[in-house]
Amino acid sequence: MVIYCDHNAATQVDSRVLELMQGIYLKGFANPGSAHAAGREARKILDESREKIAKIIDCLAEEIVFTSGGTESANLALYGLLQGQLSSKEGRVILAMPGQHPSSRETLRKLAIQSGCRLLDIPLDADGQIDSTRTSELPWNETIMVSAIHGHNETGVIAKLETIKLKCLEYKILWHVDGVQSVGRLAISFHNLGANALSFGAHKFGGPRGVGGLIIKQGTQFTPLMSGGFQEASRRPGTENPVLAAGMARALELWWKERQVRYSHLLALRNRFEEGLHKLSETKGLRFNITGEDVERLPNTSNVTFDGVDGEALLVALDLRGVCCSMGSACASGSPEPAPVLLAMGYAEKDARSTLRFSFGMTNTPDEIDQLLTILGEVLSTMNAMDRAK
Repeated sequence: MVIYCDHNAATQVDSRVLELMQGIYLKGFANPGSAHAAGREARKILDESREKIAKIIDCLAEEIVFTSGGTESANLALYGLLQGQLSSKEGRVILAMPGQHPSSRETLRKLAIQSGCRLLDIPLDADGQIDSTRTSELPWNETIMVSAIHGHNETGVIAKLETIKLKCLEYKILWHVDGVQSVGRLAISFHNLGANALSFGAHKFGGPRGVGGLIIKQGTQFTPLMSGGFQEASRRPGTENPVLAAGMARALELWWKERQVRYSHLLALRNRFEEGLHKLSETKGLRFNITGEDVERLPNTSNVTFDGVDGEALLVALDLRGVCCSMGSACASGSPEPAPVLLAMGYAEKDARSTLRFSFGMTNTPDEIDQLLTILGEVLSTMNAMDRAK
């Protein structure tokens, strides 16, 4: 028995998506850049996929760039936005929300070093929200780019980005939003968001791995990361993959049609899990804290700190019992450091190291949540008994 509670790392491809892709592999195999009939068929599939995605995310079809996934999209966005600003503005500050996914965080760190910019954190409060009372202290007049995350991949906290939007408009600053955990789980309007770029990846919402998207606002000054082709309006060279693009579009369409049912299902699972934790607290004396419990979060994400428990040991013990969860981003696995976002929220290092992420998906059932709670209670009781025996 395996109880998979790591859907923020990857979701299972929807069988309906696979069915569509299998058909396209046969008829859409040609190069979309070719002028012959087979190439035109592949181009049609690609264009239709772009139109479908644009309609759901509320952007222009020509603003969408197909990529290999969320990581490439973030890299491409941050590099492309920054390069055009280095020579046109005197400021030398990049602002970023702390604790972003490594695809943004590490890219920003390297870009800051290469460009001679200062990389500064946008302050967070104890719930993981942007601390609007302290944002006025930031050097907005020296800032040339801002990077934010919408739905946090570890805490699940949904950022209120209005303050950043207004500041960027006021000071004419380009800004990027990581929407990898939000697109396909929440209704996102790129037009209303007001950002210059939004990145997302298909495998977070039942689409195929190896494809993602970057939306670049029309008219935004943008420098491509790579060269060697005119594909994607010269913003991302390389032969496009109509099969993967169609799979991502189909997965997003399915989410859109079923979004209310999916949201309710995921929220019910999360609530059942967190209510069960409170019952464990009453019956077994479990001490825990749920990150951002009182603010808006992704409907499927519970980031839980187990007081006095070695998070890595708990993760291993749960894995041995068939429970798949994580200590944070899969792209940061193996890192000896505690989650940066928790430290930015004011967590003590020992508490950050005692925190696990449970992220639920459409394949999870209420019975699985009950089994998870039973296993969790048993594992924690065993670990506590062993600690007392030392």
